[in-house]
Amino acid sequence: MRSDVLNKSSNKYNFLAKMASPKLVFAGEANVTLTEAAHCGKIVVMDAASIKATLPDISSTGQNGSKYVIVLAGDYSSVSLDTNSAKFLASCGVSATDDGDKLTCDSAKEGDWIEVTGDGNDWIITGMGGAWSDSGA
Repeated sequence: MRSDVLNKSSNKYNFLAKMASPKLVFAGEANVTLTEAAHCGKIVVMDAASIKATLPDISSTGQNGSKYVIVLAGDYSSVSLDTNSAKFLASCGVSATDDGDKLTCDSAKEGDWIEVTGDGNDWIITGMGGAWSDSGA
């Protein structure tokens, strides 16, 4: 599957070549619900417009210290990251969100990314590139 995605996208993933031995998970062109087993500590590559990644339920899975990184493989109209009923704490220039809000990267560009870490109660934005903002529920 990985080679199919890379071949199909014809050089969209050049920015990944700069990373040393990345552990990549390709979300492809569908919405994805992140899980600790499949996505935690890896780079999740999203490759479609208006695609959404949903974080794990922070209260039921004990996500204290769990880190998730989303990287966009192309230029898209809108990509979002859903908190799954939790909230994002204020960080990296983004104001705190309400429970259940999502972050959106409108007019997303190839290579835009966001990294979030769970504290057991909420999600903390620990790094980002691109224009991510609170888009409500």
